[in-house]
Amino acid sequence: MSKEFKLSKIELLKMASDQLVKDYLERRTQEHAQWLQAADAAWKNNNTWLQYPAMPAYPSNADIMLKAEELNKFINSESEPETESQKEPAPIPPVTNIENTVTSVTASPYQSILLGGFKEQLDNI
Repeated sequence: MSKEFKLSKIELLKMASDQLVKDYLERRTQEHAQWLQAADAAWKNNNTWLQYPAMPAYPSNADIMLKAEELNKFINSESEPETESQKEPAPIPPVTNIENTVTSVTASPYQSILLGGFKEQLDNI
């Protein structure tokens, strides 16, 4: 094997790993935000704490290898990618009423603690 071939395989594995970790972090961030909202509502309405959700599975080496094989097939496919003139134009999304999209912006107790208000929270107990 040539050195360039080995380097391209390493780059492909790095690309696959980066994509999977990025997807993992986005999914984890979304789950955390959903938990914050649910926990805040449960605290305000029922004065109860919600258990923190289980962590999703972190990408394994097998997952990275499968993603790298998928990327390799895509890169080595013989079909040429569509040019900009061949693509269909993207549909224009409908305009929404902005006044109805934002209800209120207030910091929850969890956000205050996470943003550094931990000492003030303890003083108020």
